[in-house]
Amino acid sequence: MTLNKVPKLRFPRFNDKWEEKRLDEIGRIIGGGTPDTKNPKYWGGSIYWLTPTEVKNKYIDSSIRTITELGLKNSSAKILPVETVIFTSRATVGDVAIAKISLVTNQGFQSIIVNEKNNNYFIYYWAKINKNEFLRKASGSTFPEISSSEMKKIRLKLPSKREQNKIADFLTQIDNHIDLQQKKLDLLKKYKKGLLQQIFSQKLRFKDDNDKEYPKWEEKELGDLLNYEQPTDYLIKSTNYNNNNKTPVLTAGKSFILGYTNENFGIFNKNKLPVIIFDDFTTAIKYVDFPFKIKSSAIKILKANKDNKIKFIFEAIGLIKYRVGGHERHWISKFRDITIQVPSIAEQERIANFLTQVDNHIDLQQKQLDLLKKYKQGLMQQIFSQKLRFKDDNRNEYPEWQNKTLGECVLSIKNGLSVDQNTKKNGFKVTRIETISNNVIDIEKVGYVSSDADISSYKLKTGDLLFSNINSPSMIGRTVFVDKEYELYHGINLLRIVINKSNNPKYVFYVLSSYKYKKYFEIICNKAVNQASINQTDLKKTKLKMPIISEQKKIANFLTILDDKIKIEESKLEQAKNFKKALLQQMFV
Repeated sequence: MTLNKVPKLRFPRFNDKWEEKRLDEIGRIIGGGTPDTKNPKYWGGSIYWLTPTEVKNKYIDSSIRTITELGLKNSSAKILPVETVIFTSRATVGDVAIAKISLVTNQGFQSIIVNEKNNNYFIYYWAKINKNEFLRKASGSTFPEISSSEMKKIRLKLPSKREQNKIADFLTQIDNHIDLQQKKLDLLKKYKKGLLQQIFSQKLRFKDDNDKEYPKWEEKELGDLLNYEQPTDYLIKSTNYNNNNKTPVLTAGKSFILGYTNENFGIFNKNKLPVIIFDDFTTAIKYVDFPFKIKSSAIKILKANKDNKIKFIFEAIGLIKYRVGGHERHWISKFRDITIQVPSIAEQERIANFLTQVDNHIDLQQKQLDLLKKYKQGLMQQIFSQKLRFKDDNRNEYPEWQNKTLGECVLSIKNGLSVDQNTKKNGFKVTRIETISNNVIDIEKVGYVSSDADISSYKLKTGDLLFSNINSPSMIGRTVFVDKEYELYHGINLLRIVINKSNNPKYVFYVLSSYKYKKYFEIICNKAVNQASINQTDLKKTKLKMPIISEQKKIANFLTILDDKIKIEESKLEQAKNFKKALLQQMFV
C-alpha cells in the first residue's frame, strides 16, 4: 500500500513521526463462518450473524439472521466484541463499520479487533479512505477476495494513540454534522411527500389572484395529457464516460446520471425542455430540465401537450401506485390509460411553481450535504497523509486520560421522592419519567405532590444529572443535564447524580449520553417484560475514561457549542415549517 513519508501539512503540537506497522500489529484479524443452513438447531438463537450486504452504515447494531451457541460451536465463526472494526473481504471488498453489539460474521469478512495501543475509530477511517488499495490487493476468478494473510501484510503509518484519538474524534464530529444534514434533508422530503398527498387528494386547494376558487378538477388519461417520443435520436454511441465532459447520459433509475459524454450530436436540446423520462420496463421516472443523451432504448421521453404543465403531471405520476408485473413494456399497453385528477392549467401552474420552490429548498440542502461530505473526504485524505495535525488551546499537551468508575466521580447517586402524586396540579412540581423523554427537562410533563415535610434536599440544582434507571429497554440510561433552576423536585423512577468538584458535570453528561454508553446500559440492565432497570451499585461500577478537569471543560464547552448550533438549525427548520404552514393556510382552501 502506498504510504506518504513526507508530511505536507501537520496539526500543531503533534510533531512525532508516524510509525509504519503491519495491520496485524495493531490488532487481531478475525474471519467468519456459516453454520450448516439445513440444521435448524444452529439458527434463530441470540447471537447476531452478519453478512456483507448488511454493512451499509457506520455502525452495526443488529443483523437480519441470528445463530445459536450450538451453531457457533459447529462453524468457524468467532465472537467479535463491541467496537470491532467490521471489514468485508469477499465479493464486496473494503466496506467497513463499527460493531455496536457483540456479533459473528460469515466468511466474507476479515474484521479487526484493534488493540489498546490504537484507536479503533482511527483504523475505521483509515480503512475507508484506503478502500481502493484493498481492492487492488484482492484476487479471485469468480469474485474478488482479500485473504487473511494478505490483510495481515498490509502496512500503514500510525501516529501516537493520543493523536489517533484526536483525529478520530474530529472526524466523528464531522460525521455527526453530516448525519444532521441528512436528517434535515429527510425531513424536507417527508414534508414534500405530505404536501403532495394533500394537494393531489384536493384537501389543499389554491385560489387565483382574485381570491376565487379554481374550477373543479377533471379526470383524464395520461395518454391525453402527454405525448411521447422514442429515444432513438438521442442514444449514445460509446460508454466512455468522463466527468470532464459536458453532456450527461441519463437513466430513469436511482443513479439518474450515468456519466458524461463528449458526443456533440444527438443531444436532446433545451428548446424541448422540460420533459419526463420514463423507463418502459420499470415505470421509473425522472424530471429533466437540462440537455441530455440517453443510454437505453427502453426510455420514453414524455412531453406535456399545450394545455398541461409537465411539472404537475410528473408529481401526479409519482403518486400512482402501480405494480410492475413481468418483463414487458408498459407505456402503450397500460400506463397511458391510467386516469388522474387534473385541475385547470392556471391551477396546475400555481401548484407546479409552489412545488418547484419546495424542490429548490431540498436541492439546496442536498448540495450542502454533498459539500460537507466532500469536505470530510478531503480532511480524511489530509489526516491520513499527515498533512493535518491537532493542537490544544494552550499549545500544550494534556496528560493521559485515567480509568475511573462513575462512583469515583460523584458525590451521590440517589432515588427521588417516594410520595403519591396528585392529579389536581397542586403543591410541588416533581420529575416523572416523561419529564426527560425528549432529552431535556420538559416542565410541562411533571407531577405534583403535596407535603408538609421538609423536601428541600430533593430540589434539583443546576449541574445535576437525571438518569432513567427504570424504563423500556430502548429508553434505559437516558440522561439529562439540569441546565437551570426549574423550581423542580426529584421524583420517582429517575436517579439524581451529583458530580464531585474534581469533575465537570456537563462532561459526564455527554459521556453518559453517548452512543457507546446507551448500548452499554442496554446490555447491563436487568430486563423484564417491557421494562428494564439498573441499580445504583451497577451504575457506580460504570467505567469511564476521564481527562483532567480543564480538558473536561474544554470538551464540554465544545460539545455545548455544537448542541447550540443544532438547536439553531432545528429552530430554522421549525420556522420554515411554520412559515410554509401559514402560506398554505392562505393559499389553500
